[in-house]
Amino acid sequence: MALTSNYRFWFLALLMAALAAMCETPTYTITEEDRQWIRSEFDAATDARGGDAEYRVRPGVVADRKHREIELLAFATGVSRDQPIEFIIVAENGKSYEALAVSTVKPSDIYYAMTFIGMAPGHPVQPESNQFWPRGERVIMSLAPVATGVPPGHAQSVRLEALITDQRRGEPLPSEGFRFVGSTWRTIPPATDPVCMADTYGEIVSIFNSRWTLFDVPYSAEQNQVYGNLVAGSAYTFEAGERLRITIRPEYPDDRKRIVDYTLGVTSTAGAESATLVNLAYTLTDKNQDKVVVDHRDFPQVLAVLQEDILACREPYVRPVFESALPLAAVREFCRLLKPVVDNDIIRLELQESDIHIQAFLPMEQWRDPTQRHRSVHPVEIHFDTVSDHGVLVGRIVHYTRAAPGSHGKVPVLIPFSAAPHLIEQVNGRAPWDTDVLFIMVDGVLSYGWLAELYSRLRNTFPTLYVFLNAPSP
Repeated sequence: MALTSNYRFWFLALLMAALAAMCETPTYTITEEDRQWIRSEFDAATDARGGDAEYRVRPGVVADRKHREIELLAFATGVSRDQPIEFIIVAENGKSYEALAVSTVKPSDIYYAMTFIGMAPGHPVQPESNQFWPRGERVIMSLAPVATGVPPGHAQSVRLEALITDQRRGEPLPSEGFRFVGSTWRTIPPATDPVCMADTYGEIVSIFNSRWTLFDVPYSAEQNQVYGNLVAGSAYTFEAGERLRITIRPEYPDDRKRIVDYTLGVTSTAGAESATLVNLAYTLTDKNQDKVVVDHRDFPQVLAVLQEDILACREPYVRPVFESALPLAAVREFCRLLKPVVDNDIIRLELQESDIHIQAFLPMEQWRDPTQRHRSVHPVEIHFDTVSDHGVLVGRIVHYTRAAPGSHGKVPVLIPFSAAPHLIEQVNGRAPWDTDVLFIMVDGVLSYGWLAELYSRLRNTFPTLYVFLNAPSP
């Protein structure tokens, strides 16, 4: 019986692996005939425009600086209607089984074509760097089949968004363009020059927020939220291998910008140490113009400026900057005030890596109770209990470990500390922990600057932070 059970287990495991491999088989593989067509198009473009400084001609991609337009050659993958899609265009090494089109062009060649026509890249989402929103000016992309006898630019074209159906709404993606996020660039030793990671992963146009893609959707779209909901739509009628011309143009040919960068200074008008929400003041500075546009105690004044941006089709990216001496209780109250502004897409937070995200100050209170966390991995907790006579914080580190081999429950282990250096040594010296989540329990009278300095020394070990304020002493 044991042999039979083992046989069944391994048979099912091998079957699942085979099915997974089949699912990841490219729906279309570039042929030699396809490559010959790319070469012939390149030769024709070189003969026509190769000597003109207003053009950048590469195999499969031509950039026209004068008219601010890029033409990209690609091939339809031929995915079936209603098949889940994660990418509209990928490179040859990308996931063509989840894409509508595949191109022989390296993503970095498209990147350089974009900068050639004057488009500056933004950045993709990178949660570890506090970048939770894709950033970049928008482009409009359209696609047309290469029809025999029909000159380029005369075939019927369709916007890329129209090719995808969102099954949650029963409609195509909104025609809002795509952000030129520019992918992530990394230096990989022993090389000294940065590498475009879109080249490594083969991502050109993504329809979820990917950290590697060259172009992203202009809104928040986490992969786990959209997968299975976005499918090839009825407008995608192309056969596998069908030749395509994709046109990329800036949303605004006159080089207008949507993105406005602000810093939002948060200070106290009544002495920082005793600050509360009612005596906070706000300074909104337009970083593009280096100009203070709001300096007022009323937060609605800030909202009024941001609303004007929205009505003018601008996109405010805001970095809150807290006065160092502000107590954590006041910081938390401001974060509660700001959160609906973020959740309703009035602003996008544009934080620096050293900043603490506003969500860190807004944890679910039931998480204080380990039995109510509903998580497989407990965080590491730092409890600051008292201040000694010498002004040194003392407390304990709490982490959770299995009670006994084979048991399912976990028990807390307490590690006391008596000074900040001792705390840092205990936390970083015991790494790696079995979690990257840190809970800090602390009095709300302590300052934001104190917390920021402490967390700067713990961030690499615990990139995810939640701050719980102790109840005030009676």
